[in-house]
Amino acid sequence: EDQNGLVTYSVVKSIVGNVCHTLIDKSKYGGVFLPGFKVAEKHWDLEKEDQTCPVTHLDHITYACPRKSTQQVMQWYEKLFGLQRFFIDRNEDVDEGFVVNQEGVGLRLTAMQYRKCSKAGITLPFADKTEPDCKFVIAESLPHQGRNQVDTFLEQHGSAGIQHIGLYTKNIVSTANALAEAGVQFFSPPPAYYTEVGKQQEIEEAGHDPQVLSQHGILLDTDLHQDHSSLRERNENKRYLLQVFTKPIFAEDTFFLELIERRGAAGFGEGNIRALWRSVQAYMENERRDSHTDGSDKSVQSAQ
Repeated sequence: EDQNGLVTYSVVKSIVGNVCHTLIDKSKYGGVFLPGFKVAEKHWDLEKEDQTCPVTHLDHITYACPRKSTQQVMQWYEKLFGLQRFFIDRNEDVDEGFVVNQEGVGLRLTAMQYRKCSKAGITLPFADKTEPDCKFVIAESLPHQGRNQVDTFLEQHGSAGIQHIGLYTKNIVSTANALAEAGVQFFSPPPAYYTEVGKQQEIEEAGHDPQVLSQHGILLDTDLHQDHSSLRERNENKRYLLQVFTKPIFAEDTFFLELIERRGAAGFGEGNIRALWRSVQAYMENERRDSHTDGSDKSVQSAQ
């Protein structure tokens, strides 16, 4: 509370691991943000403001959860926050979710989004009132897949939790360049990803240079379920998304960030999911080999 009014908040512990949500009621507050905050004086020309990293909002939050827990998590969020099912793919099974079970990938994804007419009365506080839609995605590994990134997260984190946060950017190439210069490391798909049959053409038809995207491991996936139209109309109105993923932020193989740029596509890109899964699996295998090598070297030194 300050001279501008009163803010009430409540912290709700989620059903997902140690995740907590803070609900804020600013209906009785007239300040610019929260009590105790003031507007900082800007000493730069807005026209010259750096636009190399145009991240605008959270696109989605992905939870890594134990197998067979998805329905319980969805019911909790629907009951408390008024979230509703968001179908990642139009052919997605209502009960099974979006399943990727091929090419060494065993993953189940189920997504939720906020229903604006929900009785929960939650809104997203964006100044331009456009209210970007932040989705919640639940990721489970499929059985009989061996050691994988979801199970590794659960093991190293100690419970379910936030595996990654997707940050929406208006220019993923520029943003990735800026973050790389700041020291951020990204996962990269196999080099053949950018030259494999169909992918290079897909990238070029979307107006991008495969070589530029490959510099930081940026993935592109087009919306395969576009409305029927002529080839020319499909090329002119092609819906696609671009994604790139950082390596884990912490020492453990747990939390990482994603940059995503959407060009009309609302889903998450099945092809990108497979490419990311393979990249992370390869990274984890290299980490384990390096760890075993370090352990062997230390054992030899101790013996000497």
